[in-house]
Amino acid sequence: MTEVPNTDSETERQPRVKPYQSKETLERLYFEQGLSQYDIADRFGISQPTVSYWFDQYDIRGETQNFYRVEKPDGKLQLQTPSGETVYCHQVVALQDYSISEVFHEDTHVHHLMGSGESVDLPENLDVLHGGEHVRRHAEGTATEGPEKVLQHVFGEFELEIGSPNSDHRATTLRLRHWGDRIQVNTSNGTSATQADD
Repeated sequence: MTEVPNTDSETERQPRVKPYQSKETLERLYFEQGLSQYDIADRFGISQPTVSYWFDQYDIRGETQNFYRVEKPDGKLQLQTPSGETVYCHQVVALQDYSISEVFHEDTHVHHLMGSGESVDLPENLDVLHGGEHVRRHAEGTATEGPEKVLQHVFGEFELEIGSPNSDHRATTLRLRHWGDRIQVNTSNGTSATQADD
């Protein structure tokens, strides 16, 4: 007599589990590989709230996250605490050059020097201004610098043209590049020199 397999077994009735629905997979990615819920969502092409749902289903808890990253429509990044308090990333970056009391004073604003559609959160592109001064500069149209000025400051490259436009002599363009402890000078007439910083 041939035995007929039991089709009512517990394992055969379970629906097929997707990888992000597996407790073992989620724990491995989160605890062993150190991926965030956002990283796991990206890996499987799903939303972070879906990953959060499965974390809650399996009661997967890690260390409490102190901040959540939020991108605003204007491109500025915010760090938000679970209680709803917010700090902008450019405020955190400004702390490299300014004190906490300057950056987070109720009467000051951290201002982006370079006018662009995107937020360029580099210390060289940030200035701390009194709120009234910040508003005045924007109202006058004098609040922003051209990207060349900021990028030259960031990357240490400057161009300077020497010569008179009325002169019969061609003006010489000097390009200065600074990196580490060296300065390189290139001229439009082909000469070049490198010198160590003092």
